Order: sequence, then C-alpha cells, then structure tokens
Amino acid sequence: MTARADQTDVSGKLAGTPDEVVHALQQLRALEDPAGETVVPVVVTPCALAHLPIVSGFYRVTQVDLSMVALKYDRAEVGISLKRVQGYTAPLLEAVVIGGQRATSPAEQVVARAWHAVPAAAAGYETGTQTPVAYTLQSETGPISLFTTPSGTHFFDSRPQWFLPPDAWYAGAATLRVGGRTVVGRQVRNLPGDWQIDNGLIRATGGPGAVTLQRWDGASWVGAAQWHIARGRGGGVDPLTAPHTLTVIRNDPACVTIRCAYDAAAIISGSRFVVHVDYSLRRGSTVMDVRLATRGAYQWGFLAPVASGAGSTLAYDSRMDASLQTIACGVSALAQFDRVGGSYFASLVGVQAAAFGWGFAHAHGQQLTAEFYAADQEERVLVVAR
Repeated sequence: MTARADQTDVSGKLAGTPDEVVHALQQLRALEDPAGETVVPVVVTPCALAHLPIVSGFYRVTQVDLSMVALKYDRAEVGISLKRVQGYTAPLLEAVVIGGQRATSPAEQVVARAWHAVPAAAAGYETGTQTPVAYTLQSETGPISLFTTPSGTHFFDSRPQWFLPPDAWYAGAATLRVGGRTVVGRQVRNLPGDWQIDNGLIRATGGPGAVTLQRWDGASWVGAAQWHIARGRGGGVDPLTAPHTLTVIRNDPACVTIRCAYDAAAIISGSRFVVHVDYSLRRGSTVMDVRLATRGAYQWGFLAPVASGAGSTLAYDSRMDASLQTIACGVSALAQFDRVGGSYFASLVGVQAAAFGWGFAHAHGQQLTAEFYAADQEERVLVVAR
C-alpha cells in the first residue's frame, strides 16, 4: 500500500475457483468511474490496516489494474487506486429528487406525496424547503429513515442534504443479485430467469414465468405472492413465459432498475415484437415499480394475488388482498379486475405502455402506501465537498 496526498494505492491477490475470480474481477472493474460520480465506503477497523496510510471515509475508485497468467484462472493480481472525497470521514451527501404525480393515478388522487429514504444513521437531514415528517423502518440490513411531507404538499425538485458515516452507506440499500451473486455496476451475465432485487423491506425474485414477492417481518422473509405479466383474450389470459434478455438500467444503493425482454411470439402466434418490462425498487419503498412497454396493441396486464374488491379504495388507486398486506397500485383508473383461474387479472386494453406497483402495505397502511406510489419520482445521489 502506498499513499500520496488523498490518493491511496492498494494491491493484492485474488484466489478461488475460476468462476469466483472472474466474477470478483468484473465487480472490481465496475467500481472504476472516470467521471468520479461513483463512491465506495472504506471502513478501517482496529487491526493492522489501522496503522497504514488510509482512513475511514468515502473514496472514488480512479483506476483498477488487473493481471492474470494464461491457464491460471484461479488467481489474479489486482491494483486499486482510491481517492478520498474531501470532508474528512463524512463529506456532505446530496440527493436531487425529481418527479411529479404518476400519470396512471386517478383524478381523485390529486396530490402525490413525495418521499425520500436514507439510512437512519444520517445526521443533519435538510431539504431546504420545509420540515418533513420522518418514519423509521427496520430493514434486513439496518434501520432507515423515510422522510415525507404532509398530505397536500411535497418537495419534488428539491436537493436534500445530509451527513452519513461510511459504515451505514448500505443500510437499506437497493441490491441486485444475478445467478446468486451480488452485482456491482451494470455488467451481468444474461440470466433473465435468475435475478433478485431487494431493499431489506421487500424482495422480488424472478423466475421462468412469474415474479415472487416477499416482505421482511423483522426476523425473516415471509410471504410468497406471485405476479405474472399476461395478455388478455376473450375472458382468458396468456401469461408471458420466461424472458430471454436481462439488462441492468441502474444499480446503486438508492435504486435498482432492471429490464426483462419477453418474446411476444411465445403467446401470440406469428408476432414479431418484444415486450419490455422494467422492474425498479428504491431504498425505502415497499412497492416495486413495474413498467411495461410494447408495440403490440393488445390487452396487456398482470395476474395479481389480490381480489377485485377486498380492501380497495378508488381514491387511493390501489387493491389489496384479504390479509390487507399484498397491494397492487396504479390500476384503478385504467384497469379492470377480472376473475381468472383463481387469480385476478388487471388489464389495459389497446395500450402500449403501462405502469403498475406491486408490493406490501407494510407499516404504512393502504392509503399512505398508495400515496407514496402515486409520487412518480427518482433521485440521484451525489457526494459533495462543501
């Protein structure tokens, strides 16, 4: 290890099975960001490393050097250059929150409730507009604080700022796993039937023909609600089978978004178009955002484990199952629920793009959960030195 000013160079060796080594090298390469926007936390615990010229803090990976010997794929030499973000161990973090009311929310839901979630260890949270209301949620990976505003007001297009210790960076973080491995960055193997995204509150697992949702109850993952994208036809439905392509759109602690591509020819004979479905999960959300886009003007929708009338409230744009836990959001304005084979099919006729929410009411209750979903928003987290 060598150090100069705020630059630290670390070198070492990787060893394991060829598959493990290659995966580790791909993840290290994904950390390199010439634009300097990606940061990684470094936490120095009491050990021999504490005597070396590196301190706990947030760092940017400026360079990754990899070296392997032909036919010896179970080992590799690695060199990483780290540049510490100014601001001692806790520089100022800033999120740009943008968005507005979701287009699929009905007229009765006139105001969306914007929200923003950060690890509960954050200090000095400031929106610059008004004092938000805070909720504490217990995720599998640590407590998080969800900030929102009273009903009827919002802080869209704001820039919340806060401080955070490096060891809390991944508390409640959105995480992507493909083929059983945690993924850093957007480079993944094409395993569209073997992915999982979670944020410590809910977990979505992709399979050959369905997405399985579970929620964290404070001790374990419970529930196994299955959701299917499908095409409606004459009182019946044709669920899409396994997707053929997996693309990572975004993958960072604030949000994970993946895109699965389904071949419509599997259910519509002679068709020549694809159905794109984006699955997105933000830190702090108990509802996964699902967006469908295709050029086929058919009746598209999803099979849901919720009843047409149980727990439904049109004004809040949602449907729930009999246990008042599993929730479907963003469907009542445009979709109709029809009983099909023991499930309920929410359909959109003659449209080529749709947005749904699949998830759990969790501790929020139906109304508040639906209000959060109605806020169609995203954020970009930056590390600033002020």
